[in-house]
Amino acid sequence: MYKFLVYASLILLVESAGNVCTISTGEINKPANSQPYYWPSSWNENKTAPALQGSQKCTWNVNVPDGYYAKLIVSGKTGDADSEFQFADSAGRVLITTTEGLQPYYFPPRMFIVYLNVINPATFAFKITWMKLPTKVTKASAISSTPQLINATNNAYYIGYSAVTGVSLVSFPQTTKDFYSLRSSLVFDGENLNTNYAASLFMIYQNELQWISNSQHIYVVNVEASTHRDMLLVQEGGYTRDLHYVELNPVLNSKYTANVDSTEKQTTLLSATYIPQTLTDVQILDSTAVVAIIKGTPTPNNRGTEYTQAQLKKILPISMSAGVVYQFILSNGKAVFSFKA
Repeated sequence: MYKFLVYASLILLVESAGNVCTISTGEINKPANSQPYYWPSSWNENKTAPALQGSQKCTWNVNVPDGYYAKLIVSGKTGDADSEFQFADSAGRVLITTTEGLQPYYFPPRMFIVYLNVINPATFAFKITWMKLPTKVTKASAISSTPQLINATNNAYYIGYSAVTGVSLVSFPQTTKDFYSLRSSLVFDGENLNTNYAASLFMIYQNELQWISNSQHIYVVNVEASTHRDMLLVQEGGYTRDLHYVELNPVLNSKYTANVDSTEKQTTLLSATYIPQTLTDVQILDSTAVVAIIKGTPTPNNRGTEYTQAQLKKILPISMSAGVVYQFILSNGKAVFSFKA
């Protein structure tokens, strides 16, 4: 679903009905009075999205000045399966959707794109607000063999992380069905918030799960606090670069399972949550396989303990504390892990 957009220079001329856009040249800049920009101008977020005529392709190129970020909210729905809305950030990552319900997007300098291609009539409207990026670092941490686990979105922050071989980030959203709150956490691969943007935690989670920086220094900036308990695991990339992760997503007050497949690539079941859990059972489907259980980051000095199926049966159940990182590395074959919370 993800593809790159050609950066076209287009201006949108809106008819009095506010539901037709036509192509010309131009772009959207931050207003001098710092007021929000609305399209169409007659719409606001307290109204339903207005009708948009079909057979249209429209592009908004939006500039974001250095030192600012832009907050975009969109309301709309396409009228057929082949129509789409696209949102492209300055790192070239593109999200394609068909329905938007005012969940915010956040974009750092220096540009982002809003694009739509509708065949049948649809509904569509948006609002852009420009706000200043933080200028004071709230925390700086060097990451080595000990991982760090923070709440990714419940507070606004500006944190710097450094690691000798790159910084590894893995997000654990409160719910995998609705992780829009991760959009407000922006990751910069380097020390410049104006030029080193890599992705939001939302885009990282949607695309690759684990992200490892190219540089030794990164910044993670959460520009807007939420009420969600989304967690962010930060590790030394040199220790995790070759790990293929499967994320454990606990469900409070329930029983649940996780399937791990190491038939082609050795796979690690990764848990980092605010919810206490209990590992109740492990079914290893290959008699030659073992599971290494590690607290924290796997390192030469922290290899954990390896267990066969029979050995695991003797130590189960295993209590797993909240706020502690657990990694279950399956040597080969397949296994099913059972938990309760």
